[in-house]
Amino acid sequence: MRRILVTGAGTWTGGRLIQRLEGRPDVQVRAVDDVEPRLAFTSPFRRVGLDRPELARHLLESRPETVIHLLGLDRGAAVGGSRAHEELVLGAQALFGAIGRCDTIRHVVVASDVAVYGSGPRHPSVFTEESTGHGGRGRSRRDLLDMEQFVAEMAQHHPDITFTVLRFAGLFGPNVDNTLSRYLRLPVVPTLLGFDPRLQVVFEEDAVGALAHAFDRPVPGTYNVAAPGQLYLSRILRLGRRGAWPAATWCSPPTWSPSSGTGWWWTPPGCAATWGSPRA
Repeated sequence: MRRILVTGAGTWTGGRLIQRLEGRPDVQVRAVDDVEPRLAFTSPFRRVGLDRPELARHLLESRPETVIHLLGLDRGAAVGGSRAHEELVLGAQALFGAIGRCDTIRHVVVASDVAVYGSGPRHPSVFTEESTGHGGRGRSRRDLLDMEQFVAEMAQHHPDITFTVLRFAGLFGPNVDNTLSRYLRLPVVPTLLGFDPRLQVVFEEDAVGALAHAFDRPVPGTYNVAAPGQLYLSRILRLGRRGAWPAATWCSPPTWSPSSGTGWWWTPPGCAATWGSPRA
């Protein structure tokens, strides 16, 4: 019986992964998070602070063979941006410290993000795993880099444990609740006039499949997970039948108010002259 501990089980991605794994007769899943699960599953769930010592104690008590750590995925909608920031760094410290003291663990799968490469006008169209980004060190990118540094140090000191890092492109789909999905689901999507950024995404079910595949085939190293090729934002909006609302300068996007049958747009102060008309 293979025992697995899944952190971040309260998110849609974590819950869907557990649903896939718990149906296997040779797998026993234990799930933890500090929010209630979005999806129902039959595996034992324990609500603990993911940046607290309770997580380390629970791991040592569970004595899993595999740990799947999902805090590198966008959790801002579930716990708030500041809380997600604390969990990513402090939770990784607590978890990896406990992993080093648990003699049953043989494989660790860590979900990271392609945000580690940063963003900039001189970046290549597609990054390889060996690429080094030169974008600004925003908080999200800094936290991800710190987490991956913890993984690298653990792999160096514990060669008997296989560490697999999956850097996901933006998760997108009707169920996952993250910044990208909420942005692209808007009835009219704010854009910057004169700019048409390229995006590379991964469908939510494909992301779950990649995690299950990494669990089944323990391979050390870091791997990008994204759909082949890229799409321009304008193309994505056309495929999704969404209108674009181009702005001449960047400001806070307008908010939707369902005050009538059709609703109305409220434009923030100082931005009234910058928003153009919606277009298909």
